[in-house]
Amino acid sequence: MSELQPKIEYTRDDRLLAAACYLFGFPTLFCILTAKRFTRFVGGHSTQAFLMWLMLLIYWLAIRIFFNLVWWFFGLIGVFFPYWGILAFLASFAGWIWAARFALRAWQGEVFDIPRVSRFAGLITR
Repeated sequence: MSELQPKIEYTRDDRLLAAACYLFGFPTLFCILTAKRFTRFVGGHSTQAFLMWLMLLIYWLAIRIFFNLVWWFFGLIGVFFPYWGILAFLASFAGWIWAARFALRAWQGEVFDIPRVSRFAGLITR
């Protein structure tokens, strides 16, 4: 942040709501469907969080489909590597850790852009 721009202090409720959007996903619907979407801080974070969770859902579905297809086509791989399910869980858990990192930044009152997500969020909030 540039020294010329004043640091804006957001309320504790706004920071908590923005962090909850990143952590849990469901508060994003509350923020998007109510007047909170018009505030720059909560509206921006809730739109980014909604798109991030949508992207993580697609990512999770792709992982599950991939592992199920591998198991279906190459059933013997389960004999040699019986931990496919654990590997799929760890890949999904990595997405939640990614979301928790953004929740912490939102809780600290930081305005930031998520790569590849913010561009679409800007299109939605116009």
